[in-house]
Amino acid sequence: MRRFRDALAREIRDVVQPNVVGVGGITPLLRIAELADTYDVPVAAHRRPAP
Repeated sequence: MRRFRDALAREIRDVVQPNVVGVGGITPLLRIAELADTYDVPVAAHRRPAP
């Protein structure tokens, strides 16, 4: 989450694309989405494809 917060604070993202598996599940993903909303940045969540 720290990387997303830093990127949003520095205004270097137009869209946030958290990987639901990579960030630790749905709860951290929702926190990132909430954070992105405070910066008025859209979120396009995704997941890793199955091997």
